Amino acid sequence: MEIARLVFSSRATVTNHLKKHGIPLKRLTRRTNGGHRYGSRRYGAKSIVMEKEQGLISLIRSYRNEGNTYQKIADILNDQKIETKVKKGIWYPKVVKQIYLRYPSKSSSDMKLSCAFIFHISI
Repeated sequence: MEIARLVFSSRATVTNHLKKHGIPLKRLTRRTNGGHRYGSRRYGAKSIVMEKEQGLISLIRSYRNEGNTYQKIADILNDQKIETKVKKGIWYPKVVKQIYLRYPSKSSSDMKLSCAFIFHISI
């Protein structure tokens, strides 16, 4: 709090006095890292579908439906050097599980997209 720094006092003391004299405080907003759900981005009020990420969601679903564990799927994605949402880092089983559980299973056209994605990354 800038006022506390200017008057050489603690933030708690300044806050207490502001409240005591009925001076409204700025509400603290919850900061986020701008996180978007995997498979989409937001531009203004619009949600844009990211085709590559949608293909990866299908791939994760197909691996899981084949009986692979979340750890095994994460290992596969890391071995193939598939980028994470933030383009760095590694895949963790927890993230793979969150993606798998967040998106319900889709139609057979989803499987075609998955096959196209697998072919594209293996080239």
